[in-house]
Amino acid sequence: MKTKKLLFGLIEKNATMYNILYTSLCIVVLFTVLCGLACLCVQIDRHYNNEYIKPLLTMTSGLILYFLGCKMFDKNNYS
Repeated sequence: MKTKKLLFGLIEKNATMYNILYTSLCIVVLFTVLCGLACLCVQIDRHYNNEYIKPLLTMTSGLILYFLGCKMFDKNNYS
């Protein structure tokens, strides 16, 4: 039976359970980053009431989430 380690070797599970735990971890991390970016965007939008900042913040936040999503859900990380 093939096993993999998760969280720096703290959890060692079979391949199916590893994939489920890794996917759950990725979703939690992406949701946390999304909430943090949303709070940051709201604070910046309140401070700088400028019509050019909102599309820039939206585009930057989307690119950050896309980059993190692509890196975390790469096939190399799954068994």
